[in-house]
Amino acid sequence: MKKIIVAGAGHGGLSAAITLSKAGYSVTVIEKQKRQELGHDWCDSVYLPAFDMTDIDTPEDSAFTKFQPVCYISPSKAVRFAAPPRTDNKVRNIDRKYFINYLITAAEEAGAEIIFETEIAGAFTQGNSVKGVRLKNRETVIADLVIDAAGMDSPVRRSLPKGCKIQNDFTEDDLFNVYRAFFAKTEEKFTDPPYVLGLCHCWRKGMDWAITEEGYVDILIGNFGVLTQQDIDEALADYRKDYPYMSDEVLRGGCVSKIPVRKALPRFVCNGYAAVGDSAAMVEPLSGSGICLSIKAGKILGDAVIAAGDAALDTKALWKYEYEYFKKLGNSQMNPEIIKNMLKTLTAQDLDYFMQSGVIGVKELSGKAGGYSFADIMKKAKPLLKKPGLIPPLLKMLTKMSSVKKIKALLPEEYNEEKIFRWMTEYNKV
Repeated sequence: MKKIIVAGAGHGGLSAAITLSKAGYSVTVIEKQKRQELGHDWCDSVYLPAFDMTDIDTPEDSAFTKFQPVCYISPSKAVRFAAPPRTDNKVRNIDRKYFINYLITAAEEAGAEIIFETEIAGAFTQGNSVKGVRLKNRETVIADLVIDAAGMDSPVRRSLPKGCKIQNDFTEDDLFNVYRAFFAKTEEKFTDPPYVLGLCHCWRKGMDWAITEEGYVDILIGNFGVLTQQDIDEALADYRKDYPYMSDEVLRGGCVSKIPVRKALPRFVCNGYAAVGDSAAMVEPLSGSGICLSIKAGKILGDAVIAAGDAALDTKALWKYEYEYFKKLGNSQMNPEIIKNMLKTLTAQDLDYFMQSGVIGVKELSGKAGGYSFADIMKKAKPLLKKPGLIPPLLKMLTKMSSVKKIKALLPEEYNEEKIFRWMTEYNKV
């Protein structure tokens, strides 16, 4: 029986643990925090059909609350783009603390062992192969496979040898610093629309949102780069003008954290190692949301391990996991990554002009824009003739989007180092 170590009780790692435990594998999840400390102190959205692609039972309806459709607002607040409301009711909000404990319980019931309050120091390696993990108490735990679900700052990924060809760390450009808090209401009022996402709110390079819910206002303030207390104070003061019923009382959250906002790492498997969730940057680049991507990735990983049978869990066997992830999930994140990178290069004033001229609309902002033909590119560029300096970044974005289909086709189904290197080179250009 193969022994599996899951480093960290992340969503994707627990999903893989459930699949593998049900299949009879020996699975141990090692988590540094106490059980009651796990999970962000807020809610996030999930897409209910995602559970059908995993071995995780869908939680009861009472675990969810309604998801509000997004309305994008320009920096000047002069332009609003409302995403079309969903009629299928398949996107819901779920409490993060509740959900992580739900997954832990499901993993335990499937047969996985969960060890809390045990910190991992790094990977235990021999050459370019991962043979287990090193604990902070200097103990070494040996395994046939280490599933890295320890998050964006994973000590396992950071300690991998260069020969594994996996990016050890994220750059500052990959990170989004956010403050999030639920503020009590002084009176039960609602706004229309209830969910507004402000781009470059207060003319600051970032994205903020305000969502009016029953009993509270959900505020997120985020920057690409450093987020100062002054940034937070200015954004809150502005929101209080629009939401005079928002009090100073913080019901939940109230802290600053960082999340990766980028497409998945171009490589996240090697001999005896596979990353999942935030450890591999499996998030939606424009929103930072990663719950659904992570739990589906965990299922894909579990299936790849099972398919390997008695064979060694080396890079060749685990490539099936990476290939299937990109084919089913990861490729769809390239266009949002391109849009995000373009938005980061614009000033708040430039972005405002893009939105007012129609160059950037709801399709681009929601990541639903597909590939662009030359005619599409020219049509988008036409409104910018009055501001020719803005044409190059737009053309760069649209040209990159037109190359996505070609990049997808380069991804090799079978493990081939030369073909993988060629694909990675093009993928990294996005």
